Amino acid sequence: MNRVASLFACFLLCLSSGVIAPAVHKDGGASQSVEKTYPRHMSFPAVTFKELKDGDVKQEQFNVEGYVVNIYECPPCPPGAMCKPCIPAYLDITDTEDATKHPSASDARLRVFVKNPTQFERGKRYLFSVKIAGQRKAGEKVEQVELIGYDAVEDVEKH
Repeated sequence: MNRVASLFACFLLCLSSGVIAPAVHKDGGASQSVEKTYPRHMSFPAVTFKELKDGDVKQEQFNVEGYVVNIYECPPCPPGAMCKPCIPAYLDITDTEDATKHPSASDARLRVFVKNPTQFERGKRYLFSVKIAGQRKAGEKVEQVELIGYDAVEDVEKH
């Protein structure tokens, strides 16, 4: 078997065994395949947006379900330009689907720092496994977390 055929066979084996999980990112109707770069969600305790807002979170790692309302990725810096540093890529999530269409300042939001935001879709509901970003005092509300793993809720409901 030639090298290209061997690589293709290896790719298909990885894809079928779940080592590589394809995701679809829709941008204005055009679809492109985007590789999922995080594992599936973990078996952490579930936390609600109310508990996050009230600071009623005892554990450092937990699951939270939410809709993606905003996706931020640092814009590219043109070659030779002196660009100021960006904050890391993140998603803003909320607990209501309506907030994705009509966001308001009163919506409870959580900022989820991610490494590859293109694998997420605005308006879609996910189950996120996260850990608290930085230090926080007991009773302080949780506003920022780092992603550990995730699944689209529709995929979780199938299993």
